[in-house]
Amino acid sequence: MATNSQVLDIRDGLVKSGLEITDAEQLIKAYGAPFTEVGEILATYKDIVVTDVSQKEEMQKARKMRLALRGQRVKIKKTHDFLKADVLKQSKAIDFVNREAAKIIGEAEKYLEDQEKAQPRLKLKQQRHDASRQRQKLKPHDSAPRRKQRSAPRLRQKLKQPRKLARRQQRQTKRRLWPLSTLSSLRWKASQTYRLWSLWRRSHSTSKQ
Repeated sequence: MATNSQVLDIRDGLVKSGLEITDAEQLIKAYGAPFTEVGEILATYKDIVVTDVSQKEEMQKARKMRLALRGQRVKIKKTHDFLKADVLKQSKAIDFVNREAAKIIGEAEKYLEDQEKAQPRLKLKQQRHDASRQRQKLKPHDSAPRRKQRSAPRLRQKLKQPRKLARRQQRQTKRRLWPLSTLSSLRWKASQTYRLWSLWRRSHSTSKQ
């Protein structure tokens, strides 16, 4: 009776959590026998009462029942982890299907919505294009500053040309004058040399006489 009541308590709790009775029974069967063995221990464990150090047999019985409960608890935990792993895999698969379907369908819906509401967008684009063309018509002299900007370097170049020409003429004049000055210098040296030679010759002829 105690075992049945313990199993029934678990089943009732599962039903209260939202499961059908058949699903609750299947879940209990998936866990195996631990609920039966645990129910037997839970029905009698409080019958052990130790009041004297001489009750060694009761102490050993308490130890045995405690270890049995711990073993069943560990067994239930392992079964829980095993069943939960499958549930988690299935849950992830369900979430993946929902996420991917929502993404693909959402992209298609967004594209169709853009096509559906294309009229305002195209109208605005045409208005901007027309406004741009109108501004171009209202500003026919926009290219004039560009020509001025382009002609500015040419003007500066023209202003520099007279100075360049003057410097070039000065260099050419120096080049023309350089040979003349050199020639006159050579002539003067030649005349001085000839004069000295004449004086030497005269003095030499006089000494012979």
